[in-house]
Amino acid sequence: MNSIDTRDLALIFGEKLAKRLYELDMAQIDFANRVGISKHTIWDYSSGKSCPNLTTAYRIATELGVSLDWMCGLADRDSEEEKKWKEALKSDVTAKLDKDLATIRKDILTLFERRQI
Repeated sequence: MNSIDTRDLALIFGEKLAKRLYELDMAQIDFANRVGISKHTIWDYSSGKSCPNLTTAYRIATELGVSLDWMCGLADRDSEEEKKWKEALKSDVTAKLDKDLATIRKDILTLFERRQI
């Protein structure tokens, strides 16, 4: 197993934290309040200045919907929660597109019946 020093881990964790907050369009202050730690502490983590203890790291990963392994750079992305979230999002988008398509078809048929096409 490869050895990693604390500074490297802090940088990796910080990069992943910043990336995920960006993806979720979430401000550090909002996330800090959600997790129950200070904005300054979140900034320290996301900049790689410091690294959270295991309990806090787990809370952060859970709130972000990713695995702790991913946050530490030990695994590829998707946690089970994230996979579920992506599937739900895909289903929502597909349902919306299907509804929009049905509306468009109905409008075209209405126009055709009125001989406007």
